[in-house]
Amino acid sequence: MFQDIALIAVAYIVGSIPTAYIVGRAVKGVDLRRHGSGTLGGTNVWEVVGKKWVGPVGGSDYLVKGVGMVALARFGFDEGALVQGLAGLAAVAGHNWSIYLRFTGGRGVAVGLGVLSLLAWQQLAILASIGLIGKFVFRATGLAVMIALLLLPIASTIMYIVYTTPLGVVVFCWGFAVLTVLKRAMANTWARPAHVSWPRVLYNRILFDRDVSDRDEWVGRSL
Repeated sequence: MFQDIALIAVAYIVGSIPTAYIVGRAVKGVDLRRHGSGTLGGTNVWEVVGKKWVGPVGGSDYLVKGVGMVALARFGFDEGALVQGLAGLAAVAGHNWSIYLRFTGGRGVAVGLGVLSLLAWQQLAILASIGLIGKFVFRATGLAVMIALLLLPIASTIMYIVYTTPLGVVVFCWGFAVLTVLKRAMANTWARPAHVSWPRVLYNRILFDRDVSDRDEWVGRSL
């Protein structure tokens, strides 16, 4: 039990490492939470810092925080799927609510993809397929990602019932969806644009990952 708790704590601490924030400070001297979308992830790095930095930031989140924490649980401590899934959720939570940045952070998508790539590649394929179809149909990345994340737990539950998918996979998929919805709703601040009502802000945040309807207005802002 102590080993499991320690592993989950380590996953949260590693997940908390604010890679995008560090790159923003080092390369541009800016706090990404106050520029563009205000998030600490690859998309905002692309918009504010430069596209060549997306690979290092996204790769670090995917490999170190996502794949790395599941690999540590599986190969380092010989843990089963449930603890692997919980460690993955801890890494996502750390990325979203970093202890180093007063519990602000990114959205955890790259971290979650890294977790799924080792924990459950079938679910990763489902998530990617739904996301790509959604982006083609709706032409909105934020909406496509949310649709995929909301459908993923349902698909994983069906697979658990029909194909005996490990419970840890189901737990991670549900937890990943819940953490993403919570993070989008909370963003990195409870402040909102004066001309947008709270119900509309929450609608925009959860579905489109921004406070306003106009994407160009959102990514071009500076706080």
